[in-house]
Amino acid sequence: MRSRRYLADGRPIEVATSYIPEKVAAGTAVTEASPRPGDIYARLAEAGRELAHVKEEISARMPTPEERKVLEIGPGVPVITLLRTAFDQSERAVEVCDTVKIAHVHVLEYDIPTD
Repeated sequence: MRSRRYLADGRPIEVATSYIPEKVAAGTAVTEASPRPGDIYARLAEAGRELAHVKEEISARMPTPEERKVLEIGPGVPVITLLRTAFDQSERAVEVCDTVKIAHVHVLEYDIPTD
């Protein structure tokens, strides 16, 4: 498990917790206390785990008291939740990432091929 808090201009804007199977993470830089620059997917690719696709589930809701505290937001401020599952070439889930974003500071944009 790896948890992160993202800041913009010194203020929290989102928190994310990634869950990676131990067998997938073992022997990779993902297990380091301070991994090298780049994201988890780069570390997995270095270990030979190329991603095939990701699935995302997006919703909106009011934050929990703990989320309000960590994100430093007041009552009545909604959040966007994004649950991402990343799959490797063998269709094995190699990461599940649970992200909570302050709604009014994010725009989610997707470019979806139509072929």
